Amino acid sequence: MNGAGGQGGDPAVAMMNGQLQAVHSELSSIREAVSRLAESYAKLALLEERQVVTRESVERAFTELTKHDERIKALEIAQPVQARTTTWVEKAAGLVLAAVIGGAVVNYLPQRAARDASPPSIQSRP
Repeated sequence: MNGAGGQGGDPAVAMMNGQLQAVHSELSSIREAVSRLAESYAKLALLEERQVVTRESVERAFTELTKHDERIKALEIAQPVQARTTTWVEKAAGLVLAAVIGGAVVNYLPQRAARDASPPSIQSRP
């Protein structure tokens, strides 16, 4: 038995030292892997937060699109009625214009005919 502490050449101690070194190496590898996992987890949490924000934005956009779609459908339903109303208003305006022109012509022609039919007035000359 060589000295205290087993620093001789005992093969059992050497084998235990080798195993201890291997365990230490494996433990270091595990620590590095856990550190990388923690970094990855932080990145994943950040990506998840961004995905939630994006999902909310898309939901708001689809809500607005639905509102626009409803408005467009309402306009499409009202459009034929509006077209008919526009046609009626245009026809009514044309009739009113024709009546005004007709009334003016009817009032103007008899006055002109009366003027043309009356004898010319004789004016004395000084």
